[in-house]
Amino acid sequence: MLIKFMTFADETLASRHTHVFVRDSQLLSTLRAVCDSHVCQRYSWELQASLDVSRNPCHSLYDFVCGRWRRAATAPSVRESAENRLLTQAMLSVVTANSSDRAPDVVSETVTGLVRSCLHARGDPSELVGFLSRRGILPYKWRGPYGVLKNLVDLSVNWDIHVWFDLSIAVQDTATPIVHIRTSAAFEEWIKVFKKMGRTEKYKRNLENTFRLLGLRNEHLTAALHRASIMNTLVSAVLRSARRAPDSGPLALNIGQIAATLTPAVPATAWLGALRAVVSSLANISEETFVHVKSSRVLRALNSLFEFGKNRQEHLAEHIAYRTFVEIGWMVDERNSTMRPFQLSPENLETRCLRAVEKMAGRAWYSLFPALPRERPQRDVLTLVQFINASAGNIGGPYGASVPADVLPPFQPSFFANWVAYREAKRDLESSGIYDILRIDRVEDRSWQRGQNWTVEPLIFSYPFFHTQLHPAVNFAGAGRLLARALLSLSPANVSAQEIEEKAVAAALRALHESPETPDGRAAALPNTTAVDELFFMASCYAVCDTEDIGHTARNMCDGPAMRLRSYAAAFGCKPPLEKMFPPQETYIDFRI
Repeated sequence: MLIKFMTFADETLASRHTHVFVRDSQLLSTLRAVCDSHVCQRYSWELQASLDVSRNPCHSLYDFVCGRWRRAATAPSVRESAENRLLTQAMLSVVTANSSDRAPDVVSETVTGLVRSCLHARGDPSELVGFLSRRGILPYKWRGPYGVLKNLVDLSVNWDIHVWFDLSIAVQDTATPIVHIRTSAAFEEWIKVFKKMGRTEKYKRNLENTFRLLGLRNEHLTAALHRASIMNTLVSAVLRSARRAPDSGPLALNIGQIAATLTPAVPATAWLGALRAVVSSLANISEETFVHVKSSRVLRALNSLFEFGKNRQEHLAEHIAYRTFVEIGWMVDERNSTMRPFQLSPENLETRCLRAVEKMAGRAWYSLFPALPRERPQRDVLTLVQFINASAGNIGGPYGASVPADVLPPFQPSFFANWVAYREAKRDLESSGIYDILRIDRVEDRSWQRGQNWTVEPLIFSYPFFHTQLHPAVNFAGAGRLLARALLSLSPANVSAQEIEEKAVAAALRALHESPETPDGRAAALPNTTAVDELFFMASCYAVCDTEDIGHTARNMCDGPAMRLRSYAAAFGCKPPLEKMFPPQETYIDFRI
């Protein structure tokens, strides 16, 4: 009753705008009239609240669908809101594990134990000191100026610690690796903190406390703090200089070309040595190996830092040690791992622990979620794979996935020790049959399973992207499109992100049109195919609504892929001027790869 009242009030207020597109309000009213579940009513209300019906969908679908998306206290985007709901569900499973009626499961108990260990058991800082010492970082033990590169690559690939860059390596079925280098989000965050607080006494105290915890004695502390001050200032200056230079955008170069053009201070032999140290011996790494670089500024900054560090290895080592502590020091000492105390609130510590265990446990993480009934809507969405890549093999849902318990390392009292053991075990399993997980952005490999099938992460099959009680148009626009995007991103061809988005939307729409009607008649709930297409396009855009929309990423993911299709113009009654903005495409694109 409350939902219906809020819906009526919202529609009344919306109707006071000029140029109201009444038919779109009628579409959601029709949908709510046939909704027989709270989930369907809730989705309709949330979509209605996001619509700005004073905007013309023929000009911009994003402005129309996301124009009134409010900056909620929970998350700025639909996706982050869905992620927060999953984390809440996982935490509830941890809290109620002992009182659950489900039969005890070794994998579930192990994952639950990891989360509880993280929440309640702090480690000894000496564990982190030992971790840095074994890497040869503090005190530094590498030989020559390029030993630091091996450590940076090792930390990024094997330990998810991205000091200066975010580097990942994807090995294809042919054992030919492709290297991806992106801007480090952790690096950008640290730069913001340093820019704001780097000259304050609080920052200096934090730096001093960190070095004390890392084992530096008083007689060495003053010199180390001086070196850290020089290094921090330099890094900040190098980044400012790199950002002033024009960015050539995404690049696809081989290692030899990168060394010759973007990192002359880091020769190809140094890159090869660093990459071969972290990749399976079965992978063929050579100067011809392709590297996809998100931004040329990343490598320009890296080159400047290496030019500075050739004769200042101790500066680099202590900087890496400090940044490593900032990223993972909370596992052993929660008081000094960050400059911002509010990050260590109980709620934030829960999030950190859940995120850390999710990355550690891989597919075993799914044991925290209840099994999703394999009803027809989910099977229909999963069949989307046949329209994209017939050779992708079997694909399975994300819930209730079994994991061989014998591949999980034995549980240890210290969470930091568990973290190290799980990371090392996953690296050791890399050369065997690894189970890949399809994520929204990319494929997350080295997860806990033996085999060569595909498993979908829970986020893709979670509300509001998917629910068995939602209309098929919503499920295909949400989960269908996200699944299509993840599969298309596996293509070895050099396909742009925009092309992937366009093909993903076309694939999901085609799958919706070719899927059989659901037994309960939800597909027939709307009056005609045009109305179904209209709901599909609105739902596909709603899934990417983002109040921040940095670089218009969300807008581009919404407008271009949908508004290029002829069926879009038909759904919203757009007139020919739309063709000037987006040249018409065939309704269906041949997107088999």
